[in-house]
Amino acid sequence: MRALLLTFCLICLRTSFAENCSFSFDQLPSKLSATCLYENIESKQLNSALEAYSPRYPLWSDGALKERWVYLPPGAQINTKDPNHWEFPVGTVFWKQFSLDGKRLETRVIKKVGDTREPFVAGSSVNWIYGSYAWNADESEAILQQWEVERARGTAHTIPSKASCYSCHGVEGFTLDENQLFKDSYLDFRPLGFKAFQLTDASQDFPEVCREKLHSSYLKEISLDSLTLNKLLDANLLTDSHDWKNRASLIPGDSLQRATLAYFSVNCSHCHSSGIPDVHNVLKVPGLFAGEAGFVGMRLAVDVSGTPYEMQPALVTLVNQKTSYYRRASGGVFRVKAGDYEESALWRRFTSSSFDHMPKIGAHKVDPYGQCLIENWIESLGED
Repeated sequence: MRALLLTFCLICLRTSFAENCSFSFDQLPSKLSATCLYENIESKQLNSALEAYSPRYPLWSDGALKERWVYLPPGAQINTKDPNHWEFPVGTVFWKQFSLDGKRLETRVIKKVGDTREPFVAGSSVNWIYGSYAWNADESEAILQQWEVERARGTAHTIPSKASCYSCHGVEGFTLDENQLFKDSYLDFRPLGFKAFQLTDASQDFPEVCREKLHSSYLKEISLDSLTLNKLLDANLLTDSHDWKNRASLIPGDSLQRATLAYFSVNCSHCHSSGIPDVHNVLKVPGLFAGEAGFVGMRLAVDVSGTPYEMQPALVTLVNQKTSYYRRASGGVFRVKAGDYEESALWRRFTSSSFDHMPKIGAHKVDPYGQCLIENWIESLGED
């Protein structure tokens, strides 16, 4: 009965949204108030048709607080046949709002407007539209931005350009055909925070050794009311359940291992994923740019299909693997050298304050929690 009631409520809310919202299907409106996030933007009354969600493992954004909402069209389901790559119905909308120092800075909107499986040109999406809205000083409205905005509202936060949205949320696992068009067009969007392992009901399992390093923004985000995997399953909004309700955690390993794999997936896999070209050597991607082939070969997205910990992509492509091009004056280094984080390129780049700092996109400060995870995880690899 409870599941039926939840399904009825979600359907009613989404129907109301469809009837009352004038959200454009082919382009983003110039003002945030026209995207239907708020029923009243001045009072900040949210649209009752939306569902708030909070990822179990939040993205590090230099301490900015993020709030997220999703709209799923009435009568539609998310295709979850592939547990690692969800396909969303046309009409799905995501919002993500960034705040820092008590100020709303920007709200990002992503909407699915098509469902073509035809090849598409590199650096673009035919199925999704993206945009970032910068809030004005009195927070009465936010305006769509085309270009990057540095130091938004006097903070250290940078609002990305419209083109930059694609850098993180664009194509995953692509291959190029003879015309340099993406073949795997159905993977032309990645909602990094709306995945099976991010929506699990289980309590947050931050490892004890690093818990004190958690930033307050993490703690606040995970305390927000959230749409969960079980709620989606109860409302029959997913096509395939994969026995998720009977699994305590979708990521294998102990607490430190799970948290580290999740951290890589959330903060690094938007660039370091299967088939993604080396973003620091893009001129070597054939046809798409110029020159000879050159790929990172690192896969840092977590696999929730039942793959055991020892065979997770991050373990296979990182541990005791030589770097593709990163070198120190003393000679070659490993991506991750088991038991020795100081000799691991991953740790060196993550903790760097120079131009080679990682992640390159979305963060400029070193996350103390992430550093703690990486150091303890690498040290633990030497105990095996």
